[in-house]
Amino acid sequence: MLAWLYLVPAGLAMRGAGPRDGLACGLFFGFFAWMCAIWWVSLGLNLWTDLPMSRAWLYTMLYCGYASLPYAMFGLVNGLANARGKHINPVLNAALLTLFVTWHPTLFPGNPGHSLYTCPVFIQILDVAGVPGLFFVLNLVNLCLVEACGRLLSEGRSAAGSLVWACILFALVAGYGQYRLYQFRDEAAARTVTIASVQPNISLGGVEAVSAVKKAAELSYGAVRKFPGAQALVWPEMPVWFDFKGDPEVRKILNSAVAGLKKPFVVCLGEFVENGPGYFNSAMMITEPGRNVTYRKRRLLPFGEYLPLEKKLPWLRKIFPGTLNYQPGQQQVLFDLAPSVKAIPTICYEIIFPDPIRSAVRSGGNLILNMTDDAWFGDSPASAVHLALALFRSVEFRTPLVMVTNSGNGCFVRATGEIVPGSRTPMFTAKVTGFPLRIFRTRSPYLTLGNLFLYGLVLYAALGLARLSHRHVPPL
Repeated sequence: MLAWLYLVPAGLAMRGAGPRDGLACGLFFGFFAWMCAIWWVSLGLNLWTDLPMSRAWLYTMLYCGYASLPYAMFGLVNGLANARGKHINPVLNAALLTLFVTWHPTLFPGNPGHSLYTCPVFIQILDVAGVPGLFFVLNLVNLCLVEACGRLLSEGRSAAGSLVWACILFALVAGYGQYRLYQFRDEAAARTVTIASVQPNISLGGVEAVSAVKKAAELSYGAVRKFPGAQALVWPEMPVWFDFKGDPEVRKILNSAVAGLKKPFVVCLGEFVENGPGYFNSAMMITEPGRNVTYRKRRLLPFGEYLPLEKKLPWLRKIFPGTLNYQPGQQQVLFDLAPSVKAIPTICYEIIFPDPIRSAVRSGGNLILNMTDDAWFGDSPASAVHLALALFRSVEFRTPLVMVTNSGNGCFVRATGEIVPGSRTPMFTAKVTGFPLRIFRTRSPYLTLGNLFLYGLVLYAALGLARLSHRHVPPL
């Protein structure tokens, strides 16, 4: 809930500041906010790419400095306005900050709005305007509070107007959220699907592929006994490489499992590129021995699964010697898990981006599967952050999500963004879960409108800055 206040300290510090102080304030705020949010990236760089811990921390800090640039730009713009004796009203300020953050190229498209993932009533607005819409309203409430505090503390003026606007915005978001939650609970579902998930908790080192597959298969038999009504079974991404085509023992275990389970199940595995270098990170749905459908991960994790610009800058390999050489898949694939249930497979990192999910939902996908392994980040908030970023897809497209993990924080998420009670798995524990999810006929306006709200913000911000350059703009 502190997200509704996150910008107030920095906003107050920027009031009356000049360009240099505004820039410094934005950099300071952004850097430490990002460091608090993703310090655990250093653990992944150390374990995954074999970097020394000192260099892993250095690169994490450099990235946080880069990620703080939108906040620095926000401080600079406000400082320039202050230097000219002008005031940027909260609406324009919220639009500028939203655009700076949203369009800043980044590896992790997160913002303080994602911390609301455990408060479904506040995130239903995602189905209209996506993450930019939620972030804009969050910024606007914060900046109205900044305006109120600034008037009261520095100028001795009444803060009632700005406080009223902040309360109205907060109430509108909560009211819309409550209405949509009630609407979906009341609507008759088109169908219900029950998925069983396996969390094998495979350790990072010293485990052979065959042993890991055997453990997951044994857990699968237990899952089917525990959840006999499950229509399909899903395994997570695991920290071991196994190749279905090239490893006959692995293929034998998987075919035996699907024959015994008598249910389709989805596994994550590796595939070598035919007639080329590298390999694919893939998800395979096996329906019966000898019959399978494969999806190849399309959006890879930079510096973990591939090196950006490696062909043009081959010396990068010396800096990141342990970076893998995965190749991106090219095709969108849907898995027919059950009658009228078309699952959208996503592997780890790619779930945090809305555009591929939108395309898959438009093609008929109605259930999101995410198979991930966050064990590389140890006992850190990494898996919870991953869940927060992933969960928003379920609300944006009114599509339930099954997040299956190797090491914990897997869960079942309804189309309202609500985590099914009891479905969130503990960390570093072998666990099987199974829950029904309702698939609704209703789809979201955001599916059709896309980034229309964001483009509207661009137009408003352009007009606002043009107007600001000519004359004083009164505060809200």
